[in-house]
Amino acid sequence: MISNIKVHKVASYENPVEIKKLSKFNFFYGLNGTGKTTLSNYLGSDVEDADYSECEIWPESIKKTHQIHVYNQKYIDRIFRSNPKQPGIFTLGEKDVKAEQRIEAAQAEKDKYEQKLEPLLGIIKDIEGLLDSSEIEIQDSIWENEQPRKIVGPLEFCVKGALHKETFFEKISDKTFSVEDEKIAIEDLEEEAIKLEEQDITEKPIFETLPLLKDLEDLEILSQKIIGKNDSYLSDLIDNLDNFSWVKKGIENYLERTDDCPFCQQRIEDDRKKDIKVIIDDTFTEKEEEIKSIYENYALKKKRIEELIKKYQINKGFGKREGVNADANLLKERLNTNLYRLEKKIEDISQPINLEPTSVLIEKINDYVLEQNIQNSSFNSRITNKRDYEDDISKRFWIRLHQKYEDQITQFERDKALQIKKLKDKKEEKKLLQEKIKEAEKVIRANRQKNSTVQKSIDYINTQLRYVGFEGFFIDKVDSKTYKLERPENESKNLFHSLSEGEKTIITFLYFIQQCLGAKEEDESPDLNKRIVVIDDPISSLSFPLVYDVAHLIKSKFLNSDSDFAQVFILTHHLYFYHELVERNEIDGEFKSYYRVTKNKQSQILPLKKDEIKNSYQSYWYTLKDIKAGNTTSFVLPNTMRNILEHYFSFVGGDKYSWKRAIEQVSIKSEENQSFNTLMRYLNRESHSDPINLTDTNEFDVDKFILSFKAIFEELGHIDHYKKMMREN
Repeated sequence: MISNIKVHKVASYENPVEIKKLSKFNFFYGLNGTGKTTLSNYLGSDVEDADYSECEIWPESIKKTHQIHVYNQKYIDRIFRSNPKQPGIFTLGEKDVKAEQRIEAAQAEKDKYEQKLEPLLGIIKDIEGLLDSSEIEIQDSIWENEQPRKIVGPLEFCVKGALHKETFFEKISDKTFSVEDEKIAIEDLEEEAIKLEEQDITEKPIFETLPLLKDLEDLEILSQKIIGKNDSYLSDLIDNLDNFSWVKKGIENYLERTDDCPFCQQRIEDDRKKDIKVIIDDTFTEKEEEIKSIYENYALKKKRIEELIKKYQINKGFGKREGVNADANLLKERLNTNLYRLEKKIEDISQPINLEPTSVLIEKINDYVLEQNIQNSSFNSRITNKRDYEDDISKRFWIRLHQKYEDQITQFERDKALQIKKLKDKKEEKKLLQEKIKEAEKVIRANRQKNSTVQKSIDYINTQLRYVGFEGFFIDKVDSKTYKLERPENESKNLFHSLSEGEKTIITFLYFIQQCLGAKEEDESPDLNKRIVVIDDPISSLSFPLVYDVAHLIKSKFLNSDSDFAQVFILTHHLYFYHELVERNEIDGEFKSYYRVTKNKQSQILPLKKDEIKNSYQSYWYTLKDIKAGNTTSFVLPNTMRNILEHYFSFVGGDKYSWKRAIEQVSIKSEENQSFNTLMRYLNRESHSDPINLTDTNEFDVDKFILSFKAIFEELGHIDHYKKMMREN
């Protein structure tokens, strides 16, 4: 059963509104537009519906454990307005006696097993709680005694990774630390840790050696004088000039672009151009590309050598070696020289070059590197041993703690094992009971299927339609699982749209009643104890007799002392309907709660006493008090005042217009007081009795008009009645 509801941040519920102390039967009265439907929509919404993310319901699991059936406009639109066919409702038809007996027997078995299961679930929960609490208790006790976060100094590394209660206890209760013979003193461990801490335990790097350049520096092609084809008639001239680069550039820059000689400006014949071009042949081009490749490879290796030398020089041990820095600097000079010579070779490939040798220097530096690597490897090996020693200290630290709490831990483990065994047995018992419950449910479903039918719901709905005088349409079975509205003489795709508003209300509400009582599937057993019913104003456009009929249906199906439904909510704006449900039922008062829904700028839901609103006349006074207090919008003030005056003065004066004559008399007596005339005009205009003067503005002083309204009763000698109704005494 729902105990509390909070509606917030939806529609007119900008501020949170909480409904407390809900009963099995709950009645809500409020004018149209005050927020009743928002409440019913929330109750019928899905748990994940983002529109109601700020709303809450207690208990939170109620929408998962119970079915909430809501009758409101949204229900009508979903089931009837948008669908020509309605889902069938399975209810019990003519009884198969034997099947009924089997259902009763299986239900009795199910009830018996569920009665056993309920306390068993409590026992399982208690055992699980005891296991959790006992573990937390021992964890807290040891944690408080040892204060591991305060362990600093030489043994601080021992508790690294165990600075939470759970991990600390897990480590201290590790059975691998159980050593009976070894007795460990914390002082000895601290002394060992201090000695260990004095050593440098940072690993040293192992360096990469320098790449050799001999294979590039000794290439024969570098010392060659590379020129073009030597069988040209120009070969001797080029050889004498000793500047093949000049000839090559001339061919590339002029001969390929113009037919004129750049020196004498004479045209060069095609045969002569051809003789000149053959100087640069494929062999020359290949050698030129090879020289460029040597340059690029040398530049990459030079860069890598310089990077490695930089790493060496950062290392302290490397720099201490005699002559190594001088060798490194000399090597870098030679590398720069060689790269410069290679650049020149590319510029003039006909000029031979020789590169400065670097192999001796590189091999010498590599000897330094290899020697340093041997020392670093040896040091790193010692570091590994040191870490093993550190691990040994940590292990003995935890052995010492385990010994200290061994008796306490052993007792805890013994008790825990007993509880785990007990829990296992109880869970096995739970599993057997749940299997027996499932077997009983299977029998119930199988036999219910023999008795279930959609026809009984059809017959009920059609009988009720005829009872209230609707004979122009009926509901009929389309197939074994769907219904459809029909007329006696013709068929319509969706007959619902042709019905009057009153007819729509009656047919949808009769269907809703059956849906609350029945099942969606023929083998389903409806559990009314797990169903909550919400009925939001089911009397739209109904005549007075039909309002009575609907109230009677609600009382007979939902509002009675034998009701199996988990909870019922009734919301209405109709005072007669409200009183018919509240007053005329057999439910004890302790099972009923009453609420009033009001709205000014925002909706409010307030507790209401059963006898607080007796009739429509009293409800008008209630509305007037709400307007004065700011709980209801002032837009309804003129109609409220007019209805009060018509009801009261028709009672004391004979007809509903006597209030006008009364005001006129007061106005004559008090001509200087224009407030009465202003009030008269206000009531005529704003209550729609004077349509010619209707305006869109509703800016007026509420307090001023209420004072004028009070003055009418005072001038006519009825001030006591006013004070009584407004509770000013």
